[in-house]
Amino acid sequence: MRQEIKSYAPSDLLKEYVMDAPQGTWIGRLDEHAWGQSQNLFLFFTDVEAGKKYRLSVFANKQYQPSKTGPSFDEEPVGGLYEIQTGKSKSGFPTLLSAQRISA
Repeated sequence: MRQEIKSYAPSDLLKEYVMDAPQGTWIGRLDEHAWGQSQNLFLFFTDVEAGKKYRLSVFANKQYQPSKTGPSFDEEPVGGLYEIQTGKSKSGFPTLLSAQRISA
């Protein structure tokens, strides 16, 4: 079920989330999500072990899912914990490869 998701504005408190997620597997808490301007959904995660805050995107052409496997994040509730695998795109940006919810 799709939920109400706000649009992202850079002046939001969410600006503390950076686009430099590490390559590899880590556990993240979904703190928030917000619509972008390019048919994307920004996902705001906190790495629960390192305490760092990362911003990732998923896109409409992938049904707002990670590029390999995972849920449609436009239907996921805020606050859940996920095992996340991230990599780098050809242009050097972090890419959400997979996500598996491990707790609500």
